[in-house]
Order: sequence, then C-alpha cells, then structure tokens
Amino acid sequence: MSRARVLKRFVTTSTDISRAVATETLLTGTGNGPFIELPEFEPLGNPTNLLSVKMPQSSNLSIRHGSLIAMNGDLAGVSSVSRKLSDSFKFQVLQSESAVSLIVGGKMKPNRMNNYTLLHISDKSETWTVFNDSSVVAWTGYGLEIEPTHVLSRWNSVKTIGKGHVLVSDGNKMLEIDIPEHESVFVTPNSLVASTVEPVFRTIQTFNVLPKMPQLSLRWKTPRFVANAYARAVERLGAQNVVAEVSRSATRFKYHINNVVLFVRLYVVNRVFGKPIWAQISGPSKLLVSTNEQVRGERVFTKQEIEDIYRT
Repeated sequence: MSRARVLKRFVTTSTDISRAVATETLLTGTGNGPFIELPEFEPLGNPTNLLSVKMPQSSNLSIRHGSLIAMNGDLAGVSSVSRKLSDSFKFQVLQSESAVSLIVGGKMKPNRMNNYTLLHISDKSETWTVFNDSSVVAWTGYGLEIEPTHVLSRWNSVKTIGKGHVLVSDGNKMLEIDIPEHESVFVTPNSLVASTVEPVFRTIQTFNVLPKMPQLSLRWKTPRFVANAYARAVERLGAQNVVAEVSRSATRFKYHINNVVLFVRLYVVNRVFGKPIWAQISGPSKLLVSTNEQVRGERVFTKQEIEDIYRT
C-alpha cells in the first residue's frame, strides 16, 4: 500500500441554509443539449445531516424514498415516478422542466451525523459497487443506472452502469483511496463502502500463539484381548470381510474426525484468538472506506461464507 493515494474528494461544506435554498441561487443551465449541466450537491452545516441539491432545467435525479425533505422553485414543472430496485431499496425519479433546489437527508444512524461523498464517474467503463444499498442517497448522470449485485449474503449491494454522480452517506468519516497497479489494500469488511473492483475476503497468516507440543516416542504392543478378538473375527467372517468392514469403519471415522477438526478451526480458533477476516482490494482501482470499527466475522459473513474463506 506504499503508493496508494488518499483522495480528499469531499463535497464542500456550507453553513448558510437559507441561501442554499434561495430562489436567486437556482441554476441557470440546462440538463439537455450539447452542454449538459448535472445537478449540484452541497452539504448544509458542519457537521451535516442535510444536503442541498440544485437541479437545472430539463434535468433528472434519482433519489431514495424518504430522503426528500423540502423543495423550492416552480413545482408545477416537477414530476416524480416511483420505482423499486429491491425490497430494501425504493426510490423516485424526479424530472424538472425548470430549475429547482431540494433539501435531502441520508439515512441517519443513532447519535451520529451524516457524512457525504460524491462519486464522480467520468469513464463509461468504470463500475462502482456500493456494498450496502442503504449508503446510496441519490444519483444522476448520462444514462447512469444502478442495479443489484451479489457480494455477501448479508449485504444488499448495488453497482453502477454508465457515467454520472452517485451520492453516498455514512455515519462516519469516509476516505477515497486510489490504489495503483500491483498494489493491494487490506480493509476490515465493516469499513467497506464502495469500490471499483470485487473484494477478495481472506485471513492473514499470524504467528503461532501456542508452543508446539513435544513428540513422545512410545513403545507398546497390541493388547492380548485385541489380538484375540481380531483372530475370532477373521475366523468367523473371513479375512476379506474383516478388511472391508475395517475399511468402512475407517472411512466413517475419518469423516467424523474431519468435521471435528473443521469445527475447532472455524469456531474455537476464531473465538479464542479472534482471527479476523480482511477484504483485499487490488489495484488499479478506487476504494471508498469509512472509519467503522472492526466487528467479528459472524456479524458480516454467514457460516458457509466463513467456512469457504477459512478453507482458502
């Protein structure tokens, strides 16, 4: 991660709420024609829970349901169409024939202030994955679309298609990191917000905590009662049947032992030593992370996902 660059790409903060929604501050450009002007985003207050969005005439904005708080301008020329991306993600597409300004608020967490970051997607081939759709507040652009994608079973993730802007929010501070080619960054999964590449979840090799047990050299002979029982079995069943039965018993024993070993590896070691699971993001890519605290793997991954990661 030596050459990874942290990009300070945050939306400028404003403390004048009344001016942000004033009629004289409405945009004079247009969302149609050869010189398309996209909606502008500006936080209100410091720290902030609200956001000012200025829409030029003939523009559109997709916004999460429940995020729109207030609107100023010629409301007669504004239309809204409700849509559903998934059961947890409902939004509305606003289309405005005249310039308007909006006040929106992202999904708030208890005792936390919202922090906003605007993802600028200028290359049509660039695709962002937002790992939890609750982080998405609004988006707009040149045919920009958002559709569901699968990353983890407990996440409702979405990905972008096309160029434009995506507004995301989080209850903690966010950083955008530019990762160059042949470089990798390891991040706690709970801190992932968005990325332009698929994360690889893995554990990192750690030093042994327990010392190696000494090996004992024992000399012993087969007890007489075991030898006698084996001889009687051979005499009664025949040598071939005894070998077959021993083979079947050994297979069953191996199966149960493997399950016990897997249990110890996945649960006892994970709980006692807290061996964490990390998300590896490799370059060239862009990464958006938050300062969320690290949590245990079972709060992020399912049992099957943990087993698959530990096997790799």
